[in-house]
Order: sequence, then C-alpha cells, then structure tokens
Amino acid sequence: MTAGEQIIVAVLFGGAAFLALALGLLGASRRLPRNPLFGVRTRTSMASDEAWRRIHVRFAPFSYAVAVLWAVTAATPFVTGWNEPLVLAGIVLGLVVLLVGAVRAHRDPG
Repeated sequence: MTAGEQIIVAVLFGGAAFLALALGLLGASRRLPRNPLFGVRTRTSMASDEAWRRIHVRFAPFSYAVAVLWAVTAATPFVTGWNEPLVLAGIVLGLVVLLVGAVRAHRDPG
C-alpha cells in the first residue's frame, strides 16, 4: 500500500470514528435533535422527540465501541504496513456493532 492510500484509509476511518464518537456523545447527553441526516433514523425513533432521545441514549455505548474500532482501523495501515484482512474485519465488525446497537436500542425496555 502506498503512503497516499494509507492516508486515505486513515482520513476516511478517522472521520468515521469521529462521527461515531460525536453521535454517542450527543445521544448520551440527549442533545442530538431529531434530524433527517445523522443518527438512528427509523419509524420508531422519528415518531417523537422523546423516542428519538431514548433510542440514542441506549445506542450511545455501541456508538462508542464503533468509534474505537474505526479509530484502530484508521491506524492499522500505519502500524501493520497494510493488512487488508484486518482493515476489512474492522469495517465489517463496526457495521455489525452499529446494526446490533440499533436493534438493541429499539428493543430494550425503557
């Protein structure tokens, strides 16, 4: 992997990690307003401001986990030189955690 490709991976996943962290922090503090672009947007979460806040508070720990996973994924090319299976595992694992978190945030009793 070239240095330019390493930088692209780092910027993309560093940015994704930052967004996941921001989503967790804003959701946990109940300061993330209902919006059409950022957050867990489902029929249930968009039903009311209270539902939106409750779901994002529950989703926050999963968002933090994804932030860590994707920060590690961003650093992987620099630490390992380039380990494609490890980068792909970080991507997939982060997406799985997001999906599981969204489902759990909807199903947990409130």
